[in-house]
Amino acid sequence: MESTGLSEKIQMSQQACEQLILNYPVFRYTTRGEVEIKGKGKCTTVWLDSKINEQVVDNSNLRKYI
Repeated sequence: MESTGLSEKIQMSQQACEQLILNYPVFRYTTRGEVEIKGKGKCTTVWLDSKINEQVVDNSNLRKYI
């Protein structure tokens, strides 16, 4: 999954997301869709976005100052 991910984004399988929802229902998710996973074939993946009731901060310009 690391090779199909994006920088500074958390990607997980649909199954992992379902377990997280059951045990920690405080996160927001976005379905990414089907991705070809090496050794597994096509799998539905999900982005972990943020905690519910947590402001999403755009830090895309942060690297300019570091």
